[in-house]
Amino acid sequence: MNRLESAEYYPGDRDKAVIQGQSHKIKVELFMEGRTEERTFRVPFGQDMVIIYVPKLLAGQEPWLESFTLNQQQQSTAPED
Repeated sequence: MNRLESAEYYPGDRDKAVIQGQSHKIKVELFMEGRTEERTFRVPFGQDMVIIYVPKLLAGQEPWLESFTLNQQQQSTAPED
């Protein structure tokens, strides 16, 4: 993605990347099919974190981009018996 170092993934693998800005480019090399796909996309303004579903993006299926928020809830005490 953008200028990050390339990585190899298998079906079901997940990873995260920290990038800045709204416009990005992702290049995916599909070894088994012998082809390379390249997509550009924009992260909606105001979104700090998003999840990109790469298989959906490549297949043109919606939604391939989803807003991501951290769960801020914490248990302050253990439940009483």
